Amino acid sequence: DDPREAQLRMIRDGEAMALENRLQLNDENEENQPDSGEEE
Repeated sequence: DDPREAQLRMIRDGEAMALENRLQLNDENEENQPDSGEEE
């Protein structure tokens, strides 16, 4: 394995994890805010 490739793969995995975490946080925030105006 090329060390640069391994580093890029780690960075990509880290970005993917950060994206998933951000999406999960957004989902939780939307569920916890009933006054978003969409449902009522």
